[in-house]
Amino acid sequence: DWVTAEGRGWETFLSRDLDGNGIEDYTLFDLRESRDGFAARLHITSDRGDSLWDHAWTMTREDLVDDLLREEGGISEKEWVRRFFDGSLIYGTVIQSRGDQEHCQITYRATWREDLVSLVYSPRQRRFIPTEP
Repeated sequence: DWVTAEGRGWETFLSRDLDGNGIEDYTLFDLRESRDGFAARLHITSDRGDSLWDHAWTMTREDLVDDLLREEGGISEKEWVRRFFDGSLIYGTVIQSRGDQEHCQITYRATWREDLVSLVYSPRQRRFIPTEP
């Protein structure tokens, strides 16, 4: 937890090989209170420090607290962030390999619960690219 001039913030990290090279990559998810609601960011960095994916979005208080967190059992913002990668959330991140590790797929919700973001790792482009869910 941390506190800024605008409000509180939370972050969680995941170390896992996502690009298929056998070395753990670094994934950060952070959520911060803002004047208009919340600002979130998911950033994936390779073991070499290259950005594989970077996505920032905003959520209204109603979309996050009154809708999404209520459907998760009324958990707090802090708890949602803490559990974002562990597979226990209805609206958390799902990371799965499709065949070999080079076909890692990631899905997560952004902006509102119906906004499903789906990514697949592209070895040729050396980054995650959006796909159809």
